[in-house]
Formats: sequence, C-alpha cells, structure tokens
Amino acid sequence: MQKSRLSVNVLGTSFDLEADQKDDYVQSIYNYYLSVLEKAKETSDVDDPLKIAIIAGLFLSDEVFKARLETTGTVTDPEAFIDMETTTMRMIAKIDDVIHDGV
Repeated sequence: MQKSRLSVNVLGTSFDLEADQKDDYVQSIYNYYLSVLEKAKETSDVDDPLKIAIIAGLFLSDEVFKARLETTGTVTDPEAFIDMETTTMRMIAKIDDVIHDGV
C-alpha cells in the first residue's frame, strides 16, 4: 500500500501526516473534517481553537455512534471502546510528536 502525505493546516496549527491510504482517500477525510470544523464554529459561540476541535470531535463521535446503532443496533461494545481509545491515544501521541518535535 502506498503512503500518503498530507499537509494539515487547522485552526492555526500546521503539520504533515503520513498515512497508509491512497491520497484521494486521505484528502477526502481531511476535507470532511474541515467541514465538520466549520459546522462546529458556526453552531457554537466558541472562539478557542482547541474547544472548536473538541466540539468537532464530538460531532464526529455522534456520527459514528449513530452509524453503529443503525448497522448493529448497539454502540456499547466495551472492547470496541478500549480498542478505539488505544488507537486514539497512539494517534494523539504521534500528532504531539509532530507538533512539538517536527518529526
């Protein structure tokens, strides 16, 4: 699988990401995230970039929960949450490394 590079510029923060997906797929995800960020800005009275990003994350989590509920009838599989949390923590650590170290 090819590696994709994406230059992220969100809410005053810029960094590059690498993904094991096709360029158009990664770009589509990024564009969708930008649209969710815009929705978070428009629907809240918040100006703080971190809070806007958190609100966007909650919007996306809501979408995931609704999709799971539609397909499986449940969203409360504890093992799935542990896996998601572990993956999310790894992603946050990688992003922190990029932001702080430029690696």
